[in-house]
Amino acid sequence: MNRSSFIVKVARIIQKAPLSILRFLEWPFLFFCKNKKENLIILIAPPRSGSTLTYQLLCHSFNSYYLSNLSHLLYKLPLLGGGLSGYLCKNYDSDFNSEQGFVKGVCGPAEGLHFWTYWFNCGLNEAENNNESSNKAKVKYSLYIKSVIKALGKPEKPFITGYLGHLVCIDRLKENFPSAIFVKIYRDPIANGLSVLNSKRKSNTNWFSVLPQECNVTDSNEYVQVASQIFWLNKKMNNIKGDRVISIKYEDICENPRKVINDIAQFCNTRGLHLEVKSELPDSFTRKKNFENEDAKSLSGELKKLESQYGSLNN
Repeated sequence: MNRSSFIVKVARIIQKAPLSILRFLEWPFLFFCKNKKENLIILIAPPRSGSTLTYQLLCHSFNSYYLSNLSHLLYKLPLLGGGLSGYLCKNYDSDFNSEQGFVKGVCGPAEGLHFWTYWFNCGLNEAENNNESSNKAKVKYSLYIKSVIKALGKPEKPFITGYLGHLVCIDRLKENFPSAIFVKIYRDPIANGLSVLNSKRKSNTNWFSVLPQECNVTDSNEYVQVASQIFWLNKKMNNIKGDRVISIKYEDICENPRKVINDIAQFCNTRGLHLEVKSELPDSFTRKKNFENEDAKSLSGELKKLESQYGSLNN
């Protein structure tokens, strides 16, 4: 099953159905919810930086609710979808395979473009997300989904989400989920840029994935586009700070995934969650290490231009 399979096409038809008219069935369960805060882990990462692998690792390692392909199918009925997914996918074991961010199977972790766009006006284009009139229309929606996430998540079974668009909606997320824990994923910018470049070429599109509002370069050559995307998304990540923010490296995930998961568990456990690593993990993951080619040189040159104008990526 991939993004173009028959099953996925049928699922997209179901997603367009007016399921929201059945939402009244969820209200009684939300009314009796006693959770005072959300128990939520939010992954923050640029595209092609290891976000899908990390998302799979978290869902594989911890007892959790997460936005599965099943619950994403029912995103207009989030409590029903989340409850069904939590029951059917409670023993999720990942094979750590994906195709351009898509994880197969009903229990495969889903990024959640439809979910986050519908409930928070959090799409992949930052400029469109900041449209004032559209944001006002989403206030009542955000109140509802906040209640759903509080109802689903528990300290010993938090709600985990790994959507790329989180990075361009961070202020809205922090405002609505002040108790959330943020896991930032960094990857070497050249390696990250090369992966984005390859994906862009495969998809044959003018722009690939997340579009920061600073990137007025969609008509520029591919090296300028990718370097600008990597630069500004990493700059945004650098600005996400606080006691509930942990940073990890893609390279460390590949080298020793168990250590990274244990570090995340320890960080979360000192901040109100009660996570236990429930599954065996691979000893390591394979990653490409040689980036000495013309594409890498061109991307490096464009990144240096941006750093000379706007400051180092390490700040």
